[in-house]
Amino acid sequence: EDPLGLAFEGSDESLALDMMDVRLMLEPEIAALACVNATKEQIKNMMNVCDKVEKLIKENKPYRQEDALFHQMVAECSGNTVITSSVQLNIGVTRDKYKNDTIIQHRNIAEAIVERDIYKAKYSMITHLNILRNGILENK
Repeated sequence: EDPLGLAFEGSDESLALDMMDVRLMLEPEIAALACVNATKEQIKNMMNVCDKVEKLIKENKPYRQEDALFHQMVAECSGNTVITSSVQLNIGVTRDKYKNDTIIQHRNIAEAIVERDIYKAKYSMITHLNILRNGILENK
């Protein structure tokens, strides 16, 4: 289920920071690959999940499961089966502090993939993950 060992449970900030470092190494490249390989159906599904995350956040409802699903959908758009089976992430260490940023950053990532803009996708993912990483550092 998790060949790269990327899934973990708990809220340990040191482990979360280590995980964020790995995510920063992988997810921008996954987003770039998604720009090249995503099918129209995958893009439609990713946009639906992006919309759902935004709706849940705006309604102040739990959204972590859908947040993780968004990242899973980006991985699926990459077209790489190893990546798709490996991106199972524990999201929530920042305790919803950046949920409004999540709306903006997910939208930027999704739009970049729709536009097939590799650089925008990579840098949007880097921005998103760095915001979360800074939140983890603030909690330490």
